[in-house]
This record gives sequence, C-alpha cells and structure tokens, in this order.
Amino acid sequence: MAGTSQEIDLCCADETPTPYNPKMGRRRRSGHTSFFDNFVNPIPAEVSDAAELKEFFKTWEFVPYAGSAQDSGHSLLKWYINLAKLSPTTGAAISKLNTYAFGSKAMFVRSEDPEYSLGVEAAPLSQAEAQAYLDSLKAHVQFDSPISEFHRKIGWSYKATGNAWVELSIAVKNGQAQASLRYHKAQRVLYKNTAAGEMRIVGISAKWSSDYLKKNPPRYVPIYPNYVQDDNGVLRTMFHLKAGDNDWYGRPDTESADLEKANEAQNSLYLIGQTANRFTPRLIIEMEESEDPIIDDKQAQSEGFTSFADKMEYNFAAKSGNPQDLFFATRPFGARPMNVVQIQPNTNQEWYKVMGGVKSGSILRAFGLTPRFMGFDVPGGLSGADAFLTDYLANNEPTINEFRGAVTAFTNKILTAIWDALQMPEMAFASITFTSPIQKTVEEFKTKTANGNSNNPLGGNTVQPGGQ
Repeated sequence: MAGTSQEIDLCCADETPTPYNPKMGRRRRSGHTSFFDNFVNPIPAEVSDAAELKEFFKTWEFVPYAGSAQDSGHSLLKWYINLAKLSPTTGAAISKLNTYAFGSKAMFVRSEDPEYSLGVEAAPLSQAEAQAYLDSLKAHVQFDSPISEFHRKIGWSYKATGNAWVELSIAVKNGQAQASLRYHKAQRVLYKNTAAGEMRIVGISAKWSSDYLKKNPPRYVPIYPNYVQDDNGVLRTMFHLKAGDNDWYGRPDTESADLEKANEAQNSLYLIGQTANRFTPRLIIEMEESEDPIIDDKQAQSEGFTSFADKMEYNFAAKSGNPQDLFFATRPFGARPMNVVQIQPNTNQEWYKVMGGVKSGSILRAFGLTPRFMGFDVPGGLSGADAFLTDYLANNEPTINEFRGAVTAFTNKILTAIWDALQMPEMAFASITFTSPIQKTVEEFKTKTANGNSNNPLGGNTVQPGGQ
C-alpha cells in the first residue's frame, strides 16, 4: 500500500471492519473531473522502461521514442512492433496493404508534383524514355533487396511504428559514382539529442545498451540534406519517413485503435496461457493469520517490491515470467477456518467471438479497410467478384493509393537526391511506382460497369472512384 499498513480487526462486533483493498497499494489519485481522469490508461504501464533503459538515456545523448531522458518511454517502440506481429488483424492489414500497394513489378511514370495537380493527366513515358531511365537506375543505384521487397519493408515499418529509415551512401568505383540504398529497422536508429536549429544526426546500432556501445560505438549519420564522409571517402546521409506531427519520431496513423490492437493480442495470449502455464489464479484461499501478519507491505518492500499488492501482481499476473497458479488471502487470527474457492478460466466462445469481431472492426476502420477486402464473410448485398470489386474501388483503393503514394514519394525523393549528387538532374524526369496485382481485373470491371453490363448497385454507367 502507498501509505501505512491497514490493521484489520474482525473481533469487535460493534465496529465496522475495513477490508484490505489491494488496489490501494498500486495507486492513489485525487481530483477526478471526468471519465478520462477516472479511467487508468493501461498503456503507460505496459510501455514503461526498465531502470537500465532509463539510465541509458540519462547517460547517452539520444532521444527515446517517447518521453524524455528522465522518463524515457522508449519501450513504446517495442510495444508497437509487438502489436504489428501479435495482433492478428493489425498484422494481416499491414500485410495486405503491402501486397496491394507493392505486389507488382516496379514501373516508371513521368514525374509530377507530389502535392499539386494541374488537372491534366501526365503523358506516359515512351518506351525509349523508360528504357533510358532503367539503364541509368541499374548503372548507378543499388537497393539492398529487390525493389518490391525494399518498398514492402519500408511500408511495414511505416505502418507499424510510424517511421521508416533509409540510408544513402555514395562511392566512386572504377571512376563511376555508385549509390546504395539500405533500409534500417526502426529499433536500430535513434536521434542524437541536438538543440533546436542544429543539424540533426542519428546513431545506428544493433543494440542500445551502455555495455554494448562501449565495445561497439554507434555509427553516426546526418539527416539529409547533410552528408558525412567516411575515412574511405564514402558519402552518407539518412532519410526519415515520419507519420504525424511529433518533433522527432512518428506514430502509427492507426493509433486510434491501439487499445483494440492490444486487447486482441491479450485475448489470444490469455487462451494460450490457459493451456500452457495457466498464468491466471485458479484458486482463492483464505487463511487464518498468525501473530505475524502475512499481508505486510514492509516485508514485501524488503524483498524489493513497492508493496504487498506489487508482490502479488508480480507473482500471479501475466507480467510475471513464471507466474504461479495459487492465490491466497488471510483472515485475522482467531477467525473462521480456511475456505477454498475454485476459479474457472473464461472459456465463453460466444464472448470471444463477439468481442473479437468488435476489436477487428475497430482496427480495420483505423486502417481504412473493409472486412470484405480482408476476406471476411459479409452478409447482405451483392456476392462474388462484383461485390468485392465494387467495395474495393469505393472503399479500399483510395486507402491503398494513399499508402503507396506516401512510400513512393519518399523513395523518389531519395532518387532525386541521388541524381543531384551524381550531377545527373536530367534523370529526374521519371519516378518509380507500382500497380495493384489485380489491376487488370479492376480495369476490365470498370469497362464493364461503364458499358452498363454490371449489376453494380452504384449505377450501370458509373465509373468507380480511386482508379489508377
């Protein structure tokens, strides 16, 4: 408990007993004014940094993913990565977005202003222009993986964490300038803590701990348009794709569904725990106390806990590495005999089915995708290919186009920087893009719809929005 231990005395019939409340040992709040003040957000406790990580950010001049050097909150980054991997709906949505955005071979289009449109469709590249651009790209630019996979890695990191990092290095080999693009995982890049207005620099390391960095110093690279030159003459700079308006790092654009993502993963872990180490308490045992109290904050504190409630949480909650299956409570000395109550796990199939649908729907809405697009059975309305394509064009293709545009605008910006550095600005006439893997089917459907040969509920002569 936060204050002094409470004495529980049930011997005196003329006094109202004060029951022990474990919650009082966890927090003490006052001044409630609204629901959000009363409700305790579980996320900060989930992402709080260990003492070692907090000490790291006090010692090393790096900016954590969230918070400050005094309360780093860098574990939030790991939390987002885990959600993208452990929340089934989140993982599936990112994977499908990537497939439809970058699932085809790369193609070239005439470069346009990424923010403004003149209302006139750009003329397509001639075969000779496309071939010339491809030849220059192969001669001067090297990606660290096949170009579609390269974009999918950027897309995954951007959707999962709100950040994507690509390092550009330029070297001269055999008298010819060569540019290399390397994708970096978000957990391996940290901003160096610089003052406002100073050049921004990032550190790159496979691991962030004082012991590791003392033996393996981080490699520092400035943010574009600044470069650093290695001892071997290679020029390096870093490009950062960031979602949101935070000063340093981005956040996933689906953070409105963070609670749903976490709950979806937690429900799965709960069911796994029931058949693995059964981390939830299976028994409640009330025991008669001896003259030395069993519920004792001081004893818990001597064992390294903040309170008795903290000790019980560590031993029996899912946070424990090896939680126990037994939960007990005590009665005052001289009270009634011991009582044992069995607690059954939650195996209500209907509850999980209904709540799973609620969570999944909320997550998909945050992504801007529909259940039909994700392969769920959707009752009512049309069925078959026409229903899928109508839903795809009206609801999902605009989301996919926006996602593809954000990532390709980022990579094309890097390519423009390469042409400028290599003194080949004339090559900026073209840009890289991708089409949907079902684009041919989509175009055929649009033609059929325009000719009035479809049962499309939006009208026989209507071309759906969101086309390429």
